[in-house]
Amino acid sequence: MRTFVIGDLHGCGSELIALLNRLDREDPTARLVFVGDLLTKGPEPEVVVEELLARRVEQREIVLVCGNHEIKIRKKIKRAIERPLEEDESNHQHTIDALRDADLLHEALDLVEEAMCRVSYAIPGERCTVIHGGIDPQLGFALTPDAYKISVKAEEDDRDWWWDYDGRDGLIVVGHKPFHKPVVVPHPDGRRSRPIVVNIDTGCAYGGRLTAYEPDRDRFLSVPSAQPTQSWFVNRKHSSPEMDAPRGASDVQDQKLSG
Repeated sequence: MRTFVIGDLHGCGSELIALLNRLDREDPTARLVFVGDLLTKGPEPEVVVEELLARRVEQREIVLVCGNHEIKIRKKIKRAIERPLEEDESNHQHTIDALRDADLLHEALDLVEEAMCRVSYAIPGERCTVIHGGIDPQLGFALTPDAYKISVKAEEDDRDWWWDYDGRDGLIVVGHKPFHKPVVVPHPDGRRSRPIVVNIDTGCAYGGRLTAYEPDRDRFLSVPSAQPTQSWFVNRKHSSPEMDAPRGASDVQDQKLSG
């Protein structure tokens, strides 16, 4: 079975529809693995919930991996269900309102709690693991604490963990830290074509793209974001000056969003 790993959605429902339509043209039976951060920040979290539920009705295999925002939003959704008249004064109010207006709070909570039960996902038949944040390269995958796997992110002036990873645990696909293009880290011995780390958070919520990666074919597909472009994202610098031009997705093509 073919597998597509999909980057951070952050409530970008229209972009998800466009990307899934594109993936369906590739293979309407492919497994879909989501790297986490499903609902918050973007304008249409209810559409994300609807699309995931609809795909499951169609008997599609949907795999949800826990992101740091699943942990944040779970308490907010539970509180909205338990206290429906209480306003949430945090920056998650739009997410809660959109889910409440669509009568999808319970369904969203189910999806978030499902994701929180899965810190990592090993793709069957592939030496490839999907997590949200990353690992400690010194400890390796098995010894890295779950909280670290979900939330590790280098500060702007610090070196990202993936430049110090030696590939011992196979290919690791992550999201969590957005860049303009997917970050692809080659094997350090330079003789292997398969990468050892791929980051597919391409900043959909910030005006970038929503990206899917097919590990078996080392191939990217993406759609452009319909969200306003944020200046900090445009000006983001790569964390490793000696590798300032990570390989991007050669087959990424702009396309108008549909639906």
